[in-house]
Order: sequence, then structure tokens, then C-alpha cells
Amino acid sequence: MIFFSIVTINYNNADGLKKTIESVVSQSCQDFEYIVIDGVSLDHSIEVLAHFKNTISTYISEPDHGVYDAMNKGWKLARGEYVLFLNSGDVFADVSVLENVNKVIDLSADIVYGCHLWGTNSGERWNPKKEFRFREVLNHTPISHQATFIKKAQLEKVGGFKTNYKIIADWGVLLDSMRMHARLQKISLDICIAEEAGVSNVTEKEVFKERRLYLLRHHFLAFFLNKYVVLPVISLRKRYYIKP
Repeated sequence: MIFFSIVTINYNNADGLKKTIESVVSQSCQDFEYIVIDGVSLDHSIEVLAHFKNTISTYISEPDHGVYDAMNKGWKLARGEYVLFLNSGDVFADVSVLENVNKVIDLSADIVYGCHLWGTNSGERWNPKKEFRFREVLNHTPISHQATFIKKAQLEKVGGFKTNYKIIADWGVLLDSMRMHARLQKISLDICIAEEAGVSNVTEKEVFKERRLYLLRHHFLAFFLNKYVVLPVISLRKRYYIKP
């Protein structure tokens, strides 16, 4: 069985796509398949795909209903045990990432996450906590999907990404997984260098609005406790300088 499935989604980002493909196919560990989902790009992305067709396991170019619809198409095609979404413009931190992950991964973990850098090798480093609780995830996204390996079986359990959300569906997958008591593993490795622009490059107000709606629809009790218990306590701590 293939161990890793790397999924790249792309739309009108031919230069970023080329950079991502070159990064993936240069990995020292070759125990992976590579899937590219294109949304019928109007630039020269199709030419890039044709150029690399012998190094891509599967690629399709067809209309979709946004980023998360394309990501769903990708993981559903995957045959690997763990799926990583490395979208066009994002690259691996170095050529040994998959090899090093393979050495330390706990096969009982449903979600394995590491660190990522913004923009360049010297860019800001996102180093997530080793452990976090469900209630901590209610108000922020503690890990990035570009640096997260998730079992295909876990994606199937949560039903993949909910496509009626434009910004926070990856956060929703993590939240749903934690409610199902998914096993998480932090690995102290730089996984990727992520493009600074992207779907998550939006205002906090937009993100908060979608998160609030998601909690109301799918985790009402958690929403109620968060709004009327957790957030008021945090507010009191800040107002009166109460130390935990």
C-alpha cells in the first residue's frame, strides 16, 4: 500500500504549480503518489501538467465549486494511508521531508502535524503546540493543513471538507476529528514553505463569522459553552489581569 498521498489543487497559478510539482517530485522518499486537481485554469497550468505528466500519478482538470470541493476530489482519489494537501505555490521545506516524517510517524495517529514557514526558508515559522484541547480549537486554528498529514480513513469519518464554507472547512475537519477523539501527533519538523497569499488571507471578521456559523450548525453545545462560559472568563482575565 502507498504510504503518502500528496494532493495539490490549482487554479490559474501555473508558476506556483510548477514550483510545487518540482518540490514534490524531488523528494528523497518516493513512497508516495502525487495527485493534482486543476479547476480548468485559463493560464498555462495545463501545459505545466502536460510537461510533468510522467511524474504525476493522477491529474484532472475540470470545473469545481471552490477550494474545498477540489480538496475533496483529491483525497477521494487517494490510495495512500496519509494525505497531505500541498497546494500550488506551497513547497516542501527540503528534499528530505517525507523521508524524515516516515522515520518518526506514529502509525496509530490519525493526524500528524509539524511546522511550516511563511514565504521563504528564513520566513516566519509556525510552530504549533505539542498538545491542545478541544476548547482551545474553538477560537483559532492551531495547525496548518499544508503541514498536516491526515489519514484518509479519518477524512472519511468526518465526511471530508464541508464545501458550504469558503474559509474554515479545514479547521472544521480538525474540530470534528477532535470531537471523535482522533489521535494527534506533533512532529518537530519543518514540513513546508507556504505561500503568504491564499484563501485564508482574509479578515478576522470573515473567519469569525464562518466559525460561529459552523459551531452553531455542527457543535451547538460547544458553541454555547464557548460563548457564555469560555469567552467571558477570558475577558475577565484580561480585564482584571487574573493569572491562570
